Amino acid sequence: MCTLGIAQRKLFRNCRIYTQWAETPTATEMLVEGDRIAALGSGQLLQSLSDSDTCVIDLGGSLVVPGLFDSHTHFVSYCENKLGADLVEAESFEQVLNIIEKVNRRLPQGLWLRGGGWDKNLWPQGRFPPRTRLDEVTGARPAALTSKDGHALWANTAAIRLAQVDEDTPDPPGGRIVRQDGSPQGVFLENAMEIIREVMPPVPSHRLEAAVLRGQKEAHSMGLTGLVSMEGPRAFSTLSRLNSRGQLTLRVRSTVADEVLTSAKEVGVTGGLGDGHLRIVGVKVLADGALGSQTAYMKQPYCGRQDSYRGILVTQPQKMDEVVETAVQLQLMPVIHAIGDAACEKVLEVFSRAREKGADLRMRMEHAQLLSSGHFDRMSELGVIASVQPMHAVSDRDLVDDYWGERGKRAYAFQSLLDAGVNLAFGSDAPVDTLDPVQGIRAAVFRRASRGEQPWYPGQCLSPQQAVYAYTRGSAYAVREENLWGTLRPGYLADFTVLTEDFLTGEGDVDRLWECGVRMTVVGGRVVYDAEQTVPTDSEDTPN
Repeated sequence: MCTLGIAQRKLFRNCRIYTQWAETPTATEMLVEGDRIAALGSGQLLQSLSDSDTCVIDLGGSLVVPGLFDSHTHFVSYCENKLGADLVEAESFEQVLNIIEKVNRRLPQGLWLRGGGWDKNLWPQGRFPPRTRLDEVTGARPAALTSKDGHALWANTAAIRLAQVDEDTPDPPGGRIVRQDGSPQGVFLENAMEIIREVMPPVPSHRLEAAVLRGQKEAHSMGLTGLVSMEGPRAFSTLSRLNSRGQLTLRVRSTVADEVLTSAKEVGVTGGLGDGHLRIVGVKVLADGALGSQTAYMKQPYCGRQDSYRGILVTQPQKMDEVVETAVQLQLMPVIHAIGDAACEKVLEVFSRAREKGADLRMRMEHAQLLSSGHFDRMSELGVIASVQPMHAVSDRDLVDDYWGERGKRAYAFQSLLDAGVNLAFGSDAPVDTLDPVQGIRAAVFRRASRGEQPWYPGQCLSPQQAVYAYTRGSAYAVREENLWGTLRPGYLADFTVLTEDFLTGEGDVDRLWECGVRMTVVGGRVVYDAEQTVPTDSEDTPN
């Protein structure tokens, strides 16, 4: 076992390094000094080293890629969900109720029951759940659980009464209270979710911090060196406390929610504020809702509906214009969530107006799930980054077919975006989908969940090299840090992921992706995960 501390030199050898650096595309060894890459080589580095302070780490022929970075998460929410009723794995409504009932039994009196991950699209008729069924398993305890896509909240009668919601409560702008015969059914969509959240007490800080530390270990075990957190002030303050204590080993890039942008401006928040592990990079705004909750804003009605319902435009274009203008002033990247084709068009119009005013800043469209034919070239012309989630193309394929029909051929159109010259940055949208980037790479390459399935719109499949790029250099570009990481070259941060299978050598090796796992994760030269425990990880050689 290597026993040297994190400050000493490390030589990682006996591996195939995929650098994404044109001058040296591949190598078999890499020398790390401190948090930076010092040199790359193919055998000569080991021979030239005689310094006993160099720790030599043999990777046994593994594949090394730049650190995998998730460009879109709700990471603190992902961790918080595991403190309550985690419904992600529930496949039926009865399973959902059973999980909630078990959590309710073990919770001390006086606490809210919270959690999330329910998916109405797995249930017969795909209907929203009624509060009466939640009442049956929670009783008088207030309960509120978010949907899998994060755009709907299911509350019981006790929670609704605390929020003082009744048949006379109006729908808020950009939101809807689902009703039956005029009375609240128990489901709140988009901005209406805040009605319940405003009366929910926060999770105690120490419990949330502990959950985030557990989530961080999980993220490293999946090969992640960093991620973007699309969350509010409480999530950022939680991450900030951990970072101040030296416990944050992920590189977290955070966005500011548009509703707190004015306050952020008043206290001097600007793009780049923070350090190497926690930094503010953008401002997030929602243009519309989501596919699963049928709140994505569409040009034409959803399939199978008898009415003209086209989803919800959560934020009006004038407000988006104002947010983008302020973001540009503060050097914060405008980060706009858009899923339906009508929402994507509105966002492109907003970005176009900003460019006409001379805005000189990278702009991101999050999800870009359903684009019209002219949107691809328009995104390229405007320099809009497509921050997309490849796992959605696997988990949402049936929903797309059911709700969007023939329009689905333009959904999750990753290859068409690349062909148009758009920069792709891959992410997960966790907890909406798995945080695992290796699964994300598989989804982008195969567009199917297993070997036996047929690929969904196979013309949109990416090569393994393209998929890895979108999780590495593409993600670095999407937070304006492509000169720091995302490429393995001397002088860059020593952030990299070691994978068990080499699926990048040639066309015949792509099937190795199905067996690929994570061997090691390194952030700033520090081994933060080692599946084989051959060297000390951060928790072993770094005091907290």
